[in-house]
Amino acid sequence: ICVIRLDEIGDFVLFTPFLRALRRTFPNAEITLIVNPAVFGLAFSCSFVDRVEKFDPRRKGIFWPYLLPFRAFFFGRRHHCDFAINGRFDSDFRYAASWMIAGSNAPVRIGWSVRSGRHPALLDAGKDLLYTSVFRKPPVHELDKAVTLAVHAGCNIDGEEPIPGLDAAADVRSALTLNQDSSRRIRLMLFPGGSYANKKWSLERYVAVLRKLSQDFPLEILLIGGEGEKEDCHLVRQYLPDATDLCGKLSLQELYMTARDCDLYLGSDSGPAHVAAAAGTSTLVLFRSPATLSPEHQHSVQRFLPRGKGRIEYLQPERPIPPCKGSCEKDFPHCILQISEDMVLEKLKEMIEDLVAKKENL
Repeated sequence: ICVIRLDEIGDFVLFTPFLRALRRTFPNAEITLIVNPAVFGLAFSCSFVDRVEKFDPRRKGIFWPYLLPFRAFFFGRRHHCDFAINGRFDSDFRYAASWMIAGSNAPVRIGWSVRSGRHPALLDAGKDLLYTSVFRKPPVHELDKAVTLAVHAGCNIDGEEPIPGLDAAADVRSALTLNQDSSRRIRLMLFPGGSYANKKWSLERYVAVLRKLSQDFPLEILLIGGEGEKEDCHLVRQYLPDATDLCGKLSLQELYMTARDCDLYLGSDSGPAHVAAAAGTSTLVLFRSPATLSPEHQHSVQRFLPRGKGRIEYLQPERPIPPCKGSCEKDFPHCILQISEDMVLEKLKEMIEDLVAKKENL
């Protein structure tokens, strides 16, 4: 069995129930998972698959969009399988997973129809013909799509928890040293960045909120992110000198293990938010997309809200700021700035009080 999932970290996390159902239904099958390099660090120790391989659909160059389908097709030719599955729902133009499916020449090739999306991409026209079966009318949330696809694939679904634990290698540990007074502190993981500039909330507001919050609760603040967030984390730490800067120092598996030792995540809609939620951490996500956005839109909260065992909360603008019409269209923080400091502070206090009450009852 060959499973292709070439999109981002959050997409992979929400797809893990499919992999679990596939392994449970076909316990003796040899399952290969193909992901993009950004996800490989989290996927390679997944216990539901036998092998994980990387394929990078996002190389640069003016000819790459034209070469990508051929590269994907011949990559698929290397994987002789009986059953090939493309887990992506939205446009496949930038990923070419459909061409990889076709290259595998598997007798059974399944995925979502290009006509299922809210705005089917013209550049994906005809790709349904590359599959032996395609499916339409999926549920809204990406995790529910994964479960529905598992049903279409013949898997057994028995109402398990929404996100299975993300396995880590035996030698991967949390970046935190647990102190004796750890039960008295609230460990808060802050991700100040975003994959796009318009996903980022104001750094000044993060600092102001956490300063006010620390007056009421004993906080231990951890700054996380990748290379792209180093400058943001450095600026935040200038104003919060007691914060621990882990930006650029954690692998995805280490991020997951560290999140398990934290009480709370605060940050934008991002891969780290999904990792934290999967670790069982209470999560507050700030979305750029307004409440008026269609649930089927590729930026909607209804599709991409993290899922996990902990408490999951979110804040979003009520409506777009002109000239934005649907989701935020600017290339800088814009619509998301309608989320005020007071809104975030109030929600964090509510979540922390809930956490403190649970700790006292243990």
